Amino acid sequence: MTQRFIQAVNDRKLNAVRIALINSLNSNPTGDEFNEMLEYANARLDDLFEENKEAYYDIIPEDEWNVDFMDKVANDLEMNFSVEKLAFYKAVIEKVRANDIVSIRTRNASNHEPFSDNRRNRVKKVGITVATGGAVLTVVGICKGISLLTLIGSAILIGGVTIAIKSTIRK
Repeated sequence: MTQRFIQAVNDRKLNAVRIALINSLNSNPTGDEFNEMLEYANARLDDLFEENKEAYYDIIPEDEWNVDFMDKVANDLEMNFSVEKLAFYKAVIEKVRANDIVSIRTRNASNHEPFSDNRRNRVKKVGITVATGGAVLTVVGICKGISLLTLIGSAILIGGVTIAIKSTIRK
């Protein structure tokens, strides 16, 4: 959230706040920054949203939504900033820009430290749990004389141990 947006909210510049929210969704369709901005503005501006009015465009089937339709929805939202139109715009963005959302999320995930200490501990616990389950299956398979269960249990045990060890040595 930019200082400019915060100032627009504090100065009660509704049009600037609304445009910034629309542009935020368009520039980052994941909605991550948008959600933070919307929460901030909505908590401080009791008149952020207008009463919903009829759209000036025809709603087309979802499988026909494209960038041109998305732009029409955005333009209509600028003219009538209602909760309903904002929710619809968000849905259209998520459909039309689905590939962009995946790309952004993938890029963001690769830019972060892959294994924080907290995540490393969670992964290690999962590995230990999987290994324990594999050990139980192996023992049951041996006791019952079921070789397939013994093999599956052993594979799970090895997988769990591998997960636990790798989570410990990752940097």
